[in-house]
Amino acid sequence: MSGVVHVVAARLRADLEGAAVERAVELARGLGEADDARAVVVGRSETQLLVATWLPDRASMERFASSVPHMAFIMRGVASVTNGMWSAAAEIEESALEAASMASPASMWVFGVHGGDEVYEWQVRRVLDGLRDLRAEAGVVVACGSTFEERDRFRAAGVVLATAEAHPRVDAALSVESARWAEDALAVEVASAGVAGLEGGAA
Repeated sequence: MSGVVHVVAARLRADLEGAAVERAVELARGLGEADDARAVVVGRSETQLLVATWLPDRASMERFASSVPHMAFIMRGVASVTNGMWSAAAEIEESALEAASMASPASMWVFGVHGGDEVYEWQVRRVLDGLRDLRAEAGVVVACGSTFEERDRFRAAGVVLATAEAHPRVDAALSVESARWAEDALAVEVASAGVAGLEGGAA
């Protein structure tokens, strides 16, 4: 394993002023200063604030969660703009450098595969394999894997990044994957947004 990716999807309240969202975006970008953060990608749409943070290993999750930038993001950022959110952390094969060195990512998708008694490992592997196949596309970065915390809630999670040129192909491919998830009776959280910031660069 090359590390961990931690993803957050926060649903924005409809009554927000622009300044509040901008403040939350800046606090999200500030996660790049958190302990052990290797790369951070922030996405924003009219309805979503998304964040993906690359960390070196499982042990770093606790330090990251208790760091000043992360607490500021949660307490002064997310708490002030959202009416619902979810998050998950997964062990990944991909290096943070793949995200940090990406030229002009334009779009991001974060996802979480819900757990449950009727969810089997082969189904989870099928989701992850389908997402990793997207790496064959030029201008695409994928970081995904099985979760290691609260697996009864999410069994897998991750993020997909795409350049503007790759966006239509990735969006179409994810529509096909979503139909396959439905066939397998899997509940998968998916949120997408335009990229509003990329921080980091450590291996």
